[in-house]
Amino acid sequence: MQERKLLTFNEENIKLQLKEFLEKEKNNIGALSANALTNSFKLDGNSIIIQLTNLLEVDAIEQIKADLINYLRGAFGIAELQLNHEVSAQNAIERPYTPKEKLEAMMKKNPALEKLKEKFGLDTDF
Repeated sequence: MQERKLLTFNEENIKLQLKEFLEKEKNNIGALSANALTNSFKLDGNSIIIQLTNLLEVDAIEQIKADLINYLRGAFGIAELQLNHEVSAQNAIERPYTPKEKLEAMMKKNPALEKLKEKFGLDTDF
């Protein structure tokens, strides 16, 4: 059995490990989780704090958190490693995710869409 070389716990190696985790798990995690893992992060002791933009990303990260923590703990050899998140409202303003949010963003750019929505009785909650 070959021993795995432990990596230094720094931002560069964390970025590499997150990228490797995404490659390894690309068929098992959703696009939202993958997108959330590409967001910026900061270090605080043995904690990685991922900067998220909305509550949808929080849910996505929570779904893969256990697998990701185990992967990172193995890579860095830090049993106490923690993964946390912060939601930043600054970034959330420009990123619509749900069909309703997307339609609202498009209607702000083109008010004629609202008239079409009303005229045809379109429903965004599907």
